[in-house]
Amino acid sequence: MPVTSFGSPSIPHVVYIASLGIGMATDIRARRVSNALVGWLLLIGIAAALTHLSDARSLGDALAAGGVGLALWLPFWLLGLLGAGDVKYFAAGAIWLGLPLAWRAALLAALLGGVMSVLVLLYQRGLRQTAGTVALQWQQARAVIASADVGSSDAARRTFPYAVPMGSALALAALRPVWLLNF
Repeated sequence: MPVTSFGSPSIPHVVYIASLGIGMATDIRARRVSNALVGWLLLIGIAAALTHLSDARSLGDALAAGGVGLALWLPFWLLGLLGAGDVKYFAAGAIWLGLPLAWRAALLAALLGGVMSVLVLLYQRGLRQTAGTVALQWQQARAVIASADVGSSDAARRTFPYAVPMGSALALAALRPVWLLNF
């Protein structure tokens, strides 16, 4: 299953975690997660589910987890708050986890993303400007949601690589599923 009896990650887990790390690094550097990486995560997730090397209990469980990951993050892409690569990255990564962990990992990713965003703003702009920025972004998000004007938001303008909290949550779920199941 997820880790060997003495607690260290198996080779498939190392490959999965390294793949998540590549996604995080490319999103930091280029603000983009490639379709090739998403395809790779999809492939290794399905292979791990079929060979019982991941937390997914079956191929159906794995695909359901990917569907949940997609369904939970797709509205944020439609509103222009996330890039499509981020959404696909999480959905493909969730296949490894299976359904019980996928939605918990999405919740953890949202929490980590919020905390990381505020910390980045604090670092870049200081407390006063961060408070103003957060208030302005909250007003803009409410306006976009209220009007459902998906054309006015451009995900390319985002300043935060959301694959970082997503990949962190997916990795934590794969390495320590019990922690997340108790979350």
